[in-house]
Amino acid sequence: MTRLCTGALAVAALLAMLYFVLPQILPGSRLNCEYEDVDLAAGRLRFTRYFLRLRMSRRVVDSELTKVLPPELVREATPDWRRLSTFTLHRARVQIYELAMIWKLHEFPEDARRQSALHILAIWRQCGSNGPAEYYLRELESFGLRAAREPLLESLVRLRMPLVERNGERVTHTVFYPTGDPLDRFEARVRPDGSLVRHGVHETWHPDGSRSLYDHYRDGQLDGLRFDWSLDGTLLAIARFRCGELVDHESQGLQRHPAHKLAAQLAAQKAERTGPAPARTDSKDPAAKEQANE
Repeated sequence: MTRLCTGALAVAALLAMLYFVLPQILPGSRLNCEYEDVDLAAGRLRFTRYFLRLRMSRRVVDSELTKVLPPELVREATPDWRRLSTFTLHRARVQIYELAMIWKLHEFPEDARRQSALHILAIWRQCGSNGPAEYYLRELESFGLRAAREPLLESLVRLRMPLVERNGERVTHTVFYPTGDPLDRFEARVRPDGSLVRHGVHETWHPDGSRSLYDHYRDGQLDGLRFDWSLDGTLLAIARFRCGELVDHESQGLQRHPAHKLAAQLAAQKAERTGPAPARTDSKDPAAKEQANE
């Protein structure tokens, strides 16, 4: 009997060690952890629990973003689950919370909530990272602080994204800031099976219309020069890719780089608005009217 109790205690101690110690030794393993995923189609959140590599539980909940979407859209959407622990989308859950706080603090109407929720999903799907959505949220928050917010909210409701433009086999996808100014745009071509593959120029812009990034894809892989600029217009880096592989990267002495002249020409080109212009306002405040009509 004593041996049986000792053996049971030993097994219990071993299980406790596996439960509490292994996650510290092997962080991120599926031995004992919980993963979070976000559905880029409808904003749902999924929590999956693993113990000793076995899935113990899984639950799906509607986020604040999901709750404002049309029920038929949520019902018919094919889930597109992405892991939140990855570097590119690790802030998606926080951004859902921030978006809900903007709605509440600035008393956004229902249609503006719904449209901005759809915008965040479109930006996540197109850009695949948190960064562009952060810029969108900051611009959206500024709407609530402006004197002429109503015309801006009206233009927000009319803004659809992504904007898809087709020219034969070439397709261009654009997502925007809440103001209607372009945020991210890429070119693609249509494969024989009807799917899209990135092929052509990809570019992003800061909120003031200055360039943030410019690069090029060939059959889905980065190929050619890539330029990065800071918010103040400073050229940060010039890189070169070949068939998806980084072959050269420079961040110092860029004035002497052979491609510096091309970078300067690109930086001089401001983003062209392709989204709907904000509605006009009858406000007597000249500054407010100027903001609404930009």
